[in-house]
Amino acid sequence: MARILGLDVGTTAVRGVVLRTALRKVEVERYVEAPLAQPTEGEEGAPTTRGEALATALRELLASVGRAPDGVVVAVPGEDASLRPIELPAAVQKRIGEVLPFELEALLPFPAEDAVIDHQPIAREGTKLRILAAATPKTRVASLLSELTEVGLSPQEVAVGAAALDGLVGLVPELAGPGPYVLLDVGANHLDVCILRDGRTEIARTVATGVAGLPRNEGELTRALVQTLASFRASGAIAPVKAFVCGGGALVEGLLPWLAPRFEGAELTVLPLPAAPGADDATRPLFGRAAALAGRTLLRDKRLDLRQGEFAHRRAMGALRAQAPLVAVCAGAVLCAFVFSTWASYRMLDARRVALATELERVTREAFGEATSDPARARRLLEGRTGAQDPLPRFDAFDALDAVTTAIPTEIVHDMRRLEIEIGAGEHEGKLALEGTLTNISERDRIVEALRAHACFHDLEAKRTSPAVGQDRINYTVEAVVHCGQRAATKRSGARRRAGD
Repeated sequence: MARILGLDVGTTAVRGVVLRTALRKVEVERYVEAPLAQPTEGEEGAPTTRGEALATALRELLASVGRAPDGVVVAVPGEDASLRPIELPAAVQKRIGEVLPFELEALLPFPAEDAVIDHQPIAREGTKLRILAAATPKTRVASLLSELTEVGLSPQEVAVGAAALDGLVGLVPELAGPGPYVLLDVGANHLDVCILRDGRTEIARTVATGVAGLPRNEGELTRALVQTLASFRASGAIAPVKAFVCGGGALVEGLLPWLAPRFEGAELTVLPLPAAPGADDATRPLFGRAAALAGRTLLRDKRLDLRQGEFAHRRAMGALRAQAPLVAVCAGAVLCAFVFSTWASYRMLDARRVALATELERVTREAFGEATSDPARARRLLEGRTGAQDPLPRFDAFDALDAVTTAIPTEIVHDMRRLEIEIGAGEHEGKLALEGTLTNISERDRIVEALRAHACFHDLEAKRTSPAVGQDRINYTVEAVVHCGQRAATKRSGARRRAGD
């Protein structure tokens, strides 16, 4: 939870709005106000300078706030700044900070190098980029920060004049609509005009005159309003649909009826701020600017902030220590999320392991006749080193060839004429047919006996013999059934080697 103080330093009073944010919940905690005494000389106990009067008012206001806020937002008065919409090529979007001083140099009443310059986006239209640029003399920013430092305040943002009013978008939901809407902050000696469309500032202007000069300055106020609205309409926009009034002028009787004809039929109403302790319905409009300053922290888009360069905000260690409880809570939440994520990942992986083990048992049962969830055991079954059912034949042609070559003694001169071995894939029995040429029948009988002694040859039958043509030798034929219950002990490598010989 964060507490933000929007601080409005006026001419007769210092007003503040404390905004409390927690996750997506936003509420106004309180409205606070302290009178700003006018410097006098000779009167005992009275402030003699504006700095003394401001310091006294700020201390009184902070005492009303209670616990120190987590952040403070203030604004430079519009009379001390230059605010203007500028159109740039979209190609320079990433280098606006470098380009902007050159674009403003001829438009500012003070040197650009002596100013703090910033911008916020308005809209992008094709190849053009419209922005709202702000420039304020560095001396004015330094003076404001120095006055606040006197009472221990270090604002996190410094907004600019009428452009600060767009912070009300986060507190008045209606302002986030397409609009256009006009926000008027009417003071005794100033008039801030901010026109919003789709929740963004299109035009912001400050006129250095207010209701204190009425009716003498009526013409000046009328011209300022008419010119601002005309400039907005010149960009192709429709007329404003509604105008909201805040500031001291909102309490002046008859002001809204006097303003109405200047707005081309748009509805005028007092700014509806949320109810909170410190102000009633009658006095709440006085806190419009302070509420807008606090609400600027709710905006997600880039916004004008004069705390740039040498004035950039740096959090002190004391401020960080003040956030220690929040940091501890966040760290605990992150740790809990990490532990839960790790546990969930383990459970998911364990469930996956069980599913894979079950699938491995099913596959090994179907393929090998033995169910196992052990990957090493499954690999041995796949390699054929064990298992009740081997998908490969137990006695193949290489084994039969090796048995035949082993059965022929080395001292017998034997010529192989034909050798047929038929063992079908997945079948239990095959056939063997051997035709050869040797010296006499006794040699044939030795070969037949050797083959009969082999465990895989059955029903071996010696067929007819016949003289070999042109030789003093005989031809013979032997046939047998091949059936083997166990793999032959001989190695296939020997069969391959002999077959090659």
